[in-house]
Amino acid sequence: PFAVRHPAISLYRPTQEGEPPQQSTEVAIGRSIADDLYIAFLALEGDNDPLVLKGFINPLVQFVWIGGILLILGTVIVLWPRRPQDE
Repeated sequence: PFAVRHPAISLYRPTQEGEPPQQSTEVAIGRSIADDLYIAFLALEGDNDPLVLKGFINPLVQFVWIGGILLILGTVIVLWPRRPQDE
């Protein structure tokens, strides 16, 4: 699905005089059941320079979370106390 993503680069003031500003990259993430799309904004040097983006597609990431939930649910079911059987 098409959507607007907002990757960004943030510059933070240095803590001490004479140090360069600290750079932080904010990654835009698009999630679906089939895959995750990560877009990183790498560079924009000047007004006429090209914008540099890098994208990654990681398939089936959501199944890791679904598997973790199923593992917890299965553990709860197995550890649930049983009722005493009538003889």
